[in-house]
Amino acid sequence: MIIPYLRSQSQLLADVRARMRDAGKARWTDPEVYAGLNEGLLHWYRRVSIPHLYTIPGGWVSGTADYSLPAYIRGHIDPQQRRYSSHWLQVSGISSEADTWVDVQGFTVEPNGSGGQTLRLDFSPATDDGRVIWWAYNGQLPTTIPTLNAELSSSATSLTLASAVDDIDDAGYIRIGSEWLHYAGVTRGASTTTLSNLLRAVNNTTAATHSSGADVLWGVGAHRPDLYNQLYDYVRGYLHGLFLTNAAEAERAHHERLSLYYTQQADMYWRRYVPNRKTKLRLGREAVGNIAEESAYHHYTRTWGVQL
Repeated sequence: MIIPYLRSQSQLLADVRARMRDAGKARWTDPEVYAGLNEGLLHWYRRVSIPHLYTIPGGWVSGTADYSLPAYIRGHIDPQQRRYSSHWLQVSGISSEADTWVDVQGFTVEPNGSGGQTLRLDFSPATDDGRVIWWAYNGQLPTTIPTLNAELSSSATSLTLASAVDDIDDAGYIRIGSEWLHYAGVTRGASTTTLSNLLRAVNNTTAATHSSGADVLWGVGAHRPDLYNQLYDYVRGYLHGLFLTNAAEAERAHHERLSLYYTQQADMYWRRYVPNRKTKLRLGREAVGNIAEESAYHHYTRTWGVQL
């Protein structure tokens, strides 16, 4: 899995307060700062995406075109199949074990009758390992930090929060103590919330046992660290804007200038921003046809998805 840069909501909160020179919460409450962060993350939507990895259970099967995907997989997806680099061992430096991953061309994603999705391939792949890289956007941060409702062992693959948390995404990153975890799948109850498919000890941390009642902090991922500065600028403009309705006239003018300045700074960032997922052309069966390949010793044609 490609692990992005990560900041927990407590780190983001502290960074904003330091920039606003309001460590003592004299002007802005925590919920107000979180509201600004969540507003800024909405502006990241469709701009800043985070890659997640889903492994096809059992891999691709030759002759099978339909594969079930979990409902939490949203946004752009890149199905991939394992492809062996060469069967021509005369080519210097390539062994029989050399392999790589290539995008599967020609597919659609359709809803199924059980709340999930069906990945339908235009081409029947060879029987081999399969995976899907899916690109999700950062969800909202809880304005009240939830806690564990029971002890979490170092090997557990699911956890339950002691409260209903509605404003979180179906997949993302959380931090408990010093450990970062990735989750994929949320079950929302009347008074609890369960996070499933935990990947432990991500971001070079160590899996640990966490006590009941421990804080569960949500994370914000980014593929480049300067994105956090853009988020901070937006939040500063947002927080200064809160004083435009209930402050003295002179103070309103001061906050108005600062709100305009930081909002412009945040907006200017997007003029030089380059997304980490490039636009891809998805080819259909008619466009691809058979695939011509060439080695140093031979030119040959093979059918897509068939391992030589």
